[in-house]
Amino acid sequence: WRRALWRIEDLFLALCLVAMMLLGVADLEIWGRLGIRLPIVGTDELVRHFTLLVGMAGGAIAAREGRLLSVASITPLLPKRLATLLERYTHVFATFIALMLALAGALFVQTEKDAGVTLASGLPVVWFEYGLPVGFALIGLRLAYRAGRTHLRTAAVVLGVAAAGYFAAHTPIAATHSEWNVSRRPPT
Repeated sequence: WRRALWRIEDLFLALCLVAMMLLGVADLEIWGRLGIRLPIVGTDELVRHFTLLVGMAGGAIAAREGRLLSVASITPLLPKRLATLLERYTHVFATFIALMLALAGALFVQTEKDAGVTLASGLPVVWFEYGLPVGFALIGLRLAYRAGRTHLRTAAVVLGVAAAGYFAAHTPIAATHSEWNVSRRPPT
């Protein structure tokens, strides 16, 4: 079943790239000179949103294949045990970042959905923006699997990351007590 999902991902990426190419060809000025009218409105906007899908699908595929940028360039210089430990901790940290971005993406999509934003072609923009939370979630889960290496450890990584995210979002520190609060700084 895993290979079938991978093929669906690959097919989705290929279809997005084909759509981008066809939209680019449909937007060429030569068609108007030949007297052919192609009724596609907002092709540049559609291409930008397909680019978002391509980027997220590409990131998910790179995570699947273990080809995301990492500290791998320095690991051959380290002792094997330290290199393995460093790789696992960077995967856990990257899992945290990716899953927090998935959550932020889901919140962003919800606000766009509530606002009813559409593209010039009339398509709801959220159709494309769903790629953000889905893509970051796939990246995060694949990084968690690389950090955990087994299903049980992967679940532990995901739960630990979720707990850290919850703690980060619900810290009892008031914004007025933060030294980064710009509005409370004395004038210089």
